Amino acid sequence: MSRRRTAGLVVPLKAERPLVERWLYRIPELSRDVPPHITVLWPFLEPDAVDHAVERHLESLFAGAAAFDVSLGAVGHFPDAVFLSPEPRRRS
Repeated sequence: MSRRRTAGLVVPLKAERPLVERWLYRIPELSRDVPPHITVLWPFLEPDAVDHAVERHLESLFAGAAAFDVSLGAVGHFPDAVFLSPEPRRRS
């Protein structure tokens, strides 16, 4: 069964890559194309709709955003994904 491709807004967690990399190769279904990240919004747009104008608009929206600390305190899962749950877990 193929999944519909969608784009999402994510905050990459580059420092965490070594912590999860071994799982990327043990579990074939996991995507090696998507870095460890915190999902901000998904689904966002169809991939073909993300053009330079959308990227520039997002850059202007987030240009003043400050860095933030997060703890990944628990393992969770969806039917087709495993994730590390960020804490504090807030939804606005």
